[in-house]
Amino acid sequence: MTETSAKELWQKLEEKYMTKSLENRIYLKKKLFHFECHQGVSITEHLNGFNKIIPDLMNIDVKINDENKALLLLNSIPNSYNHFTHTLINGKIEVKYDVVSLL
Repeated sequence: MTETSAKELWQKLEEKYMTKSLENRIYLKKKLFHFECHQGVSITEHLNGFNKIIPDLMNIDVKINDENKALLLLNSIPNSYNHFTHTLINGKIEVKYDVVSLL
């Protein structure tokens, strides 16, 4: 409330919420690893929620490779999409996030 410029306000917010502390890393990783699609939420909304967590992790220097991102996303969708998941990974050598995120 006391900051006079957008830059100063942004710096204060980063200091408070985007610290690279162990506590923050664990919180965001748990948020990602436990992320799941709930009943009544569209796949688009779910994907948007997933895509909000990834940059937060990147901002605190947590790197998640492309295949792990794809697998975490596939794991977070309901079992009713299992046929889709099997179709995406059947016969593939690797799974790419760009392909999976086209749900």
